[in-house]
Amino acid sequence: MNEMYNMSIVTHGTFVFLMLAMILVNYVVILVSDDYIHYKRKRGIFYLPMDFVALGGVIFTGIVMMASKHLDFTIENIIMIAVSLLFIVLEITRAKEFKFVSTRDKFITYKIYAKKILLAEFAITLLISIWMWI
Repeated sequence: MNEMYNMSIVTHGTFVFLMLAMILVNYVVILVSDDYIHYKRKRGIFYLPMDFVALGGVIFTGIVMMASKHLDFTIENIIMIAVSLLFIVLEITRAKEFKFVSTRDKFITYKIYAKKILLAEFAITLLISIWMWI
């Protein structure tokens, strides 16, 4: 059981780093994108699926770690569950807002909105990671 827990900690950390990398990639791509049609295509094919794979990996490995600890609900686990739900809500609101982008002016407004959400996600992930690894 201890081997499973140790492996899930390493895997969980790897998925957290992948999620941080995907947030940074999304931020850079939205920063340099000018054409919303080109961005929409790249986002649908690559960035959105990778975001949810990283988030799903973090959630799944967290569930495995909780199962190996016999579902011990500590304050850290409860906070991580709440943060996972917050990330899901933030990603859904970012995706929902993008549905209404149809002109260049709306895309510029969306870019400002998306950058705020991505910075919030990055800050939350970084703060939780620092708190857990210290």
